[in-house]
Formats: sequence, C-alpha cells, structure tokens
Amino acid sequence: MQVTVRFAAAASAFTDLVTRIGPDDWERPGLGAWSVRSLTGHAARALTTVVDYVQRPAPEREVPDTTAYFLAAHGHDAEVAARGVQAGVALGADPATAVAQLAAQATAAVDAATAGGADPVIHTAGGGMLLSDYLPTRCFELTVHSLDIAHACGIDANLDPGSIADAVDTALRVGIRTGNAETVLLALTGRADLPTGFTIL
Repeated sequence: MQVTVRFAAAASAFTDLVTRIGPDDWERPGLGAWSVRSLTGHAARALTTVVDYVQRPAPEREVPDTTAYFLAAHGHDAEVAARGVQAGVALGADPATAVAQLAAQATAAVDAATAGGADPVIHTAGGGMLLSDYLPTRCFELTVHSLDIAHACGIDANLDPGSIADAVDTALRVGIRTGNAETVLLALTGRADLPTGFTIL
C-alpha cells in the first residue's frame, strides 16, 4: 500500500478511536506517567509534526531510512513526556473534534507535499529525511498508541490488520538494527521469553 494511503488510514483509525473515549476516561492512567489525555495528545503529535515538517524543507538527506529515524530521535524521554502532557492540554474541551481537525490538516498537508509524485526532503527531529521515509514513523506511532489508548479505556482499537503488520515490521527492523535480532527471534518462535522491560529501543 502506498505510504500516503497508509498514513491516511492510520490517521482515520486514530480519529475514530478518540471519538469512542468515554468522558470519564480522559484522566485515567494511560501509559507510564501519562493520563489517557496526555497519551492521546502525544499520539496526536504524529499528526502535528507532519503539518509542521512538510513546511520546513531540509537542505540535505541526513537520515537514510525509517529505521534510522528511530535510532536518531529516541533517548529524550523527559522531553517527550512533557510534550505529551502539553499536547493533551492543547486538545481542549473537545479532544475528538480537535483530533479530527489535526488529522484533516495532516492528510491535506501530505497530499499537497506529494502532488505530482513529489517526495520532499523535510526537517525532522532526527534530521533531514524523505517524507516517504518519515510517514511510516507516524503510522507506527499512531498504530501503537491507538492500541495503548484502547487498552487503557477497555475499548476495541478497530485497527486494520495491515496497519498492525506494518508496525510489527517496523519494530522488527529497529530491533534488528539495535542488535536484538536473536532475542526477538527466540521469543517469537517460543524458545525464550523476552527479558523483563525489553523494548526495541
């Protein structure tokens, strides 16, 4: 599936999920120190960064692919946590409407940036990279955090199996590049459990 179509599908699924968050669920525990509101705000940044970054062309391609982005951009947990809280507050009194508007803005920005088959090099948190390499990172964020939100609220995420498969593929590629290929393979084939607290990053 074309990456722009995958991004639009992930944004749409996330938007639908947010409409189903109950009014009493926003302040319940979401993920780590985040409430559901903060978690949703963090996930929504996968939309706002697209709108921001496509307006900021980069002079050169510094990040060679999607996997390299995760390796270049991780490691700032305190900053990420704070931005998530701020983004959650910014969703205001009607988060569902706010998220729907952000999704519409993001998909429109992608459509405009890729008109005529263009694939611009954009500024990102990891450095300059092709938009076609950046969008899968946003699909990954939207998919994984949609599952987080659904789990926290006790609702069905209703995600397309293809989106989940893409996220699994991304996670495996990152795990391989971080030197965890053997650990992941043994766990997936039932030969060993993952270490406590294991993550691909």
